[in-house]
Amino acid sequence: EFSFNLFRETRPPRFERVPPGAELYRHERDFVTMRYSGGGTVSGRVAPVEPDSTSSGCERSDFGGFTRGAVALLRRGGCFLFMKATNAKAAGASAVLIANEGGPGRTAPILGTLVRPGIGIPVLGISSTLGTELARSSAAGAVQVRIAVSAVTRRSRAVNVIADLPGRKDGVVLLGAHLDSVASGPGVNDNGSGSSLVLEIARQARRLGARPARGLRFAFWGAEELGLVGSSAYVGSLSAGERGRLA
Repeated sequence: EFSFNLFRETRPPRFERVPPGAELYRHERDFVTMRYSGGGTVSGRVAPVEPDSTSSGCERSDFGGFTRGAVALLRRGGCFLFMKATNAKAAGASAVLIANEGGPGRTAPILGTLVRPGIGIPVLGISSTLGTELARSSAAGAVQVRIAVSAVTRRSRAVNVIADLPGRKDGVVLLGAHLDSVASGPGVNDNGSGSSLVLEIARQARRLGARPARGLRFAFWGAEELGLVGSSAYVGSLSAGERGRLA
């Protein structure tokens, strides 16, 4: 069992372009809220930050000339999402939009995680189409948007499931997969298939009466999608000697 920060939205988020060119964007089709996003209602001008770069917003130097209070428009890629959001906040952004890259399978809004609470400003993942549209419109003139996010983060508890098959010698080979998935993703693939594989190896080992040279440890992680929380908690719970046994 381990504790972690559970992020939850208390009301549906709202994202819109205000006049001129008013448009109400659709939740899940056009945008989603990043896990551990800050809450609040923000209005500001969209400020693209190297929107054509695969490492948009990965360095604080990317924000040279950024107007404090603007809504940063970034592109996915090159570094972790939380690094982009943190750099944008440091530059004075009132909110952050991170557009998907636009390649095959990378067009929908990104339901990513900022790993831990504390960013303090709204952070949305948006579709590649909307990102391109906002960047193009911003280049032609000022684009004003309004973002409203209502969310809370509280401490909660979850579990990992760990099972051992003893070996003939010292040392353990660990096989792991995670039990959770993202709400809008194909959970049967990520990671139901991985969990099924680990379980099937255990089932076949029992059927065959296997006694491997090194032990096998079957691990099913909780809260992986929130930032490797369960597996990190497990490793943190081991002594140096126990970690040393992992082959």
